[in-house]
Amino acid sequence: MRQTPGMAHESEAYYEAEIFKAGIGQVLICRYKSMGRVEAGCFLVDVFCLGVKDAFFKVFDEKEFLGDFLPRNFPAGVPVPKPASWGRKLVEEAARYAASFGIAPHSDYKKGARVFGGVDASECHEEFIFGNEGKPLYMQGPYDGEAKAESILATLRAKLGDDGFHYILPVGLEEDDEEVGEILAMDSEAREGDPDRLLVTFAETFRDQNEDLGEISYRGKSGAPVAERFLTAARGVQKDMAGSTPREISLNDALGYLQTLWNLRAIPTDEREEVYNRMPEHAVDFLKEKVEESEMTLGNVLIREFLLLNADRVGEERLLVLLENL
Repeated sequence: MRQTPGMAHESEAYYEAEIFKAGIGQVLICRYKSMGRVEAGCFLVDVFCLGVKDAFFKVFDEKEFLGDFLPRNFPAGVPVPKPASWGRKLVEEAARYAASFGIAPHSDYKKGARVFGGVDASECHEEFIFGNEGKPLYMQGPYDGEAKAESILATLRAKLGDDGFHYILPVGLEEDDEEVGEILAMDSEAREGDPDRLLVTFAETFRDQNEDLGEISYRGKSGAPVAERFLTAARGVQKDMAGSTPREISLNDALGYLQTLWNLRAIPTDEREEVYNRMPEHAVDFLKEKVEESEMTLGNVLIREFLLLNADRVGEERLLVLLENL
């Protein structure tokens, strides 16, 4: 339950409810101190492979923490509360899991871990399962540059061998036989078996409207993490832009913004300049800066279309994505 400023309460943790589905999510541990202070350690935890991807430690005023920082740090919905011991155990075991095959935690991990003082992980008796289907699963994030991704894969191969882990490229392409123009259809809630009829209808309608494109390939379960990562990245954009725009950016707007950035990164430089020439002048400089400073690597694909399906609860949205192989 969300705490009320001014009330005495014990250390606690918060986490994103979808962390074990998406493979990554925020875990926050806070200690309430005297004089209305709150010490918070915030960790971006990849439970599939990389352990602690980001971390920081900060001291807040209690009203600022509960009224501003906590909701902003979980833009996808209400953070799930847990005992602080649960949070510490999850973070530390995720870091150890990654370290077991050569992946070190983020450089600020020790700073974030300052919040662990007085929190006993042994009080948590829940068991966590890391990896995906019994092996580490590395999914290249939108801000993992090509060199970083290659380094991670090399580390995993050296420790685990070629068959000791799974990996998904930024768009889930692991084969070399995709045809140019092929439509790759992905569903964040895909399961084994035939694709959901909603995804089929969405993809076939788009294909009928773009007859120059190739056939449709349904990625099923292998594409679900890719679509889910697209959602996660968009929620991160929401958080980063909170308070910096006249109105709150919607999740759909954040997805559209990422679609523009990722597609500009994917096309050749000369084509990119042609796109800039057709855009409003006030938007060009901003996009150029974001594209140039970004390390996003999508491979030879474009995000052609997406459909965000809202849910009864914020944070449980479903995303359908159509990619075009270049």
